[in-house]
Amino acid sequence: MARSLNTVLVHCVVSVTLLWRRGSAFVCSSEWQDFCPANGSKQTGCTPYNLLPPEVDWLQLRKRLVKEMFGEDYLPMDNRPHSVTHTVVPHRFPDCLAALPRWGTSPATVCEKLIPVTEIVWQMTARLNATYAKNITSKVFLTLNSSGWAPGYSIWGADEPEAPEPPHRGKTLVIFHHGHGGSKGCPNYGDTDGTGDWLNQLGMDVATMMMPFFDCNTMVHQPGSLHAWFKLFEDQRIPWVRFFLEPVIKTINFAKERLGYERVILAGLSGGGWTTTLVAALDPRIELSIPMAGSIPCDFRLTSKDFEQFCNLHWTGIGNYTALYVLAALEPHRTSLQLLHEADPCCFHGCGRHRRIQEYGDFVRARSAGHFRTVVTEGNLHLVNPREKIIIGTLLYKMARGQAVTAADLLTPFDLLREVDAIYS
Repeated sequence: MARSLNTVLVHCVVSVTLLWRRGSAFVCSSEWQDFCPANGSKQTGCTPYNLLPPEVDWLQLRKRLVKEMFGEDYLPMDNRPHSVTHTVVPHRFPDCLAALPRWGTSPATVCEKLIPVTEIVWQMTARLNATYAKNITSKVFLTLNSSGWAPGYSIWGADEPEAPEPPHRGKTLVIFHHGHGGSKGCPNYGDTDGTGDWLNQLGMDVATMMMPFFDCNTMVHQPGSLHAWFKLFEDQRIPWVRFFLEPVIKTINFAKERLGYERVILAGLSGGGWTTTLVAALDPRIELSIPMAGSIPCDFRLTSKDFEQFCNLHWTGIGNYTALYVLAALEPHRTSLQLLHEADPCCFHGCGRHRRIQEYGDFVRARSAGHFRTVVTEGNLHLVNPREKIIIGTLLYKMARGQAVTAADLLTPFDLLREVDAIYS
């Protein structure tokens, strides 16, 4: 990332008008300059950001980031949640044919089954000074492989199996972080957009998480402005990024040390993608990380405006986003696949940025022993789209079977960046 470009050649498959999350419209076209100089500029969306030095001791950089974000020399080692509650929740399977009016049956009795859900609760104390402290609650919802647990409808006489296999625990856990998403299932489930259910039906165990103070983590007495609240800690150099990362790391501890999971995969969307990027950089136990629409290097315009993602925070002075990408794929056994949406109306769109995305990808691959790739898929929704599910599902199956992910596994026909390879070669 230490390199700079005087002119960025940009290409967009189609010109797309996007809405910035703050309401300002911008247009992506073949002439658009979507690059910021290192010292910032007066362009909308450009702020100063930190460059990497020419030579980097990556392991030392990781240690420094841990110290800055947690105030300790090591990642949290706690594996004992504040509480663990087991329950069952009525779950309606999507696309159940019996839900159609002409089927003549009750969807509630045919399309629904009770699924086991384990609620894991972590609590942290955020202490600003001697007179002010707030407890932060972070909930995790563990659901199990439901691939053999079909709804009870018939299709041309083909009934469900006489002894369907109920949800059961496997050896691979997918932690899926929904970020700021609004959940359909709180306070009992937390599966924001059905991604957890999809992963369960794919045969995976899933731990669903979300950002502090959002969704299932909403508290009765919340800070009025979260951005201003976190800035209080930043200004006093009190570690605060841990409030976002600590629940994930403790969940990994719990999963591996107390539940017996052999592999942990971390994925997330939006703020969950940002969380995935940071945790994967710091915790090498994560063999596969898949952040979606969660970050992009700071030399692009119009990035997210959430305070924790700003490019001029103290932790970014140690290692910027490109450094995090290197660390997520630093070790030989690790893979990080960054997924961006071409016309994402919220955050980190790919349109107009293809060549520069390829350049920072080359930078990361040259400095990591594992595998890293950014894939830009078609799409104008800030959601996990069907193309991404195909890509993700293939990687998860390999990991769950103990197979090594290769660089070739990250190549996909859905990647728009591959279309411009020929243009610039």
